[in-house]
Amino acid sequence: MAGTGPLRGIRVFDMTVFMVGPWASMHLGALGADVIHVERPLSAGSGIPEIPPQVNGMSAGYIAWNMNKRGIALDLKSEAGRRRAVQIAGQCDVFLVNMRTGVAERLGLGYDELKAINPGLVYCSITGWGRTGPLADEPATDVVVQAVSGFWSAAGAEGAAGEFHRHYTQLDATTGNAAAQAVLMGLLARRRTGRGTRIDITMLQSAAGVQALPLGSYLATGQSPQPSGSASGVAAPDEAFGCRDGRYVGVSVRTPGQWTSFCAALGKPEWEADPRFATNADRMANRAELRALLTAEFAAYPLDYWLLQSRRHRVPAAHPRGFEEIRRDVQVRDNGYLVEMETPWARVTTGGPPWRFSRTPAAWHSPTPGIGQHDADVDTEFGVAASDPAVLR
Repeated sequence: MAGTGPLRGIRVFDMTVFMVGPWASMHLGALGADVIHVERPLSAGSGIPEIPPQVNGMSAGYIAWNMNKRGIALDLKSEAGRRRAVQIAGQCDVFLVNMRTGVAERLGLGYDELKAINPGLVYCSITGWGRTGPLADEPATDVVVQAVSGFWSAAGAEGAAGEFHRHYTQLDATTGNAAAQAVLMGLLARRRTGRGTRIDITMLQSAAGVQALPLGSYLATGQSPQPSGSASGVAAPDEAFGCRDGRYVGVSVRTPGQWTSFCAALGKPEWEADPRFATNADRMANRAELRALLTAEFAAYPLDYWLLQSRRHRVPAAHPRGFEEIRRDVQVRDNGYLVEMETPWARVTTGGPPWRFSRTPAAWHSPTPGIGQHDADVDTEFGVAASDPAVLR
């Protein structure tokens, strides 16, 4: 399913499951790559995750993570299936896998084996923990990596125990983005050198990367970030407040100029030079006192009043929105941030490509409707003869 994007002509062998790997390959497909996604044949037990919610019998997650791909069925537990995989992967530009450490090697699909027949291959392996160390062979999920990486420890209500970040698959998507970026760099390096490369991406390292600020703060001060509800750990006021109509507004004041504007929006210009709140450091030190004052102020007027005041004084502010509000938002709609498309299961709304190219536009395509949908096309293109015992039917 080659697109019109800048990766047009690049072929990706996508041996990934669940979200982290499929998220990476989906974005490579949006950039124009021909992504050949592997699933187990129905006779061998499909690997499609049965994760709720379901859309007419198909996991909504599977639909969301597998746009922009063609699908083939391979039973990698059979010798015939493994030989077919090697024949196809050996002609691709990118090999993407997120099986546990050592599994691809046991299947004869390790980097050394494929490099021997395809020296230009960009081979990207995604694991939870890495190829070495005491956790190397252990399974990993988003929640488990959050726990091990400390990601959960600063989330939750102020004064309460830490809690997991439950925006679905936070670290899966983060790691998938890192993998897609790394593949692009691998392809760029190959263009300059003519040689492929092996790339190792781990969820644990990605989790550490997105925690650069709290980790840096801890290393500098020796103080671990603590759960603080919606409040920021580096600026004040930078959190949500309840309004008179029961809705909330989130405000973010991070610069001296914003503090001046915020005081004007509140009708409290005298607060600007109040020694308790004059600088961000002062406001952080006296956040409980400032919060009590602001809670009373925001409770006096409805949300729309505060949004108008914030816009008038150029104070960063917004109200927490639900998905239906996002879907109907003028900014989102006019810029095409969401796309609607027909899939074999239902018409769905999903996030569109995050890039805008003037000459080689990225595009979203519906996921493959069935296991092995493109077996015949792929076999023909890659020279796998129908009579070859490596072809499974």
